[in-house]
Amino acid sequence: MQAAWEETNFARFFQDSAIPMHEIEPGLYLGSLDAAKNYQLLKDNNITHVLAILDTFRYMQNFEGIRYHQIELPDSTQAALVPHLPGALSFIAQARRSNQNVLVHCAAGVSRSASFVIAYIMVKYNYPFDQAKEIVKQKRGCVWPNTGFQRQLTAMNVEEYRKYLN
Repeated sequence: MQAAWEETNFARFFQDSAIPMHEIEPGLYLGSLDAAKNYQLLKDNNITHVLAILDTFRYMQNFEGIRYHQIELPDSTQAALVPHLPGALSFIAQARRSNQNVLVHCAAGVSRSASFVIAYIMVKYNYPFDQAKEIVKQKRGCVWPNTGFQRQLTAMNVEEYRKYLN
């Protein structure tokens, strides 16, 4: 039974990672760099804000009518995610307060961007890490934050970050 469950999850991981983005909750999308580069996909989903989490600042095609915020963060267990949360949470919240759609992406939409979306869900709903991760993973099965990001999110006090959603 365990082997069948693992095989199913493994298959879903690869299927979902081939899809550029998934809607996690109304107006909040999680995806890959491929999604961010696809103007038609952004337009079709009314995405007006893009939060990019990449290992280095790089030139990206900036499409007209879309607001961008980029965070430089390697996908490393040693990388400090928490210092970037205030800016990221504020950016997402501002878009959602205005009823605008936002894409949060990294290279693959698996670890870095997933961690920021999980943090947003944690703060918005006052959920612990495991519960928020499961919610996100139900929508995008390839979500797999690295262990360093998991540790940081598990240890964070969501109350301290609530002010960034207002």
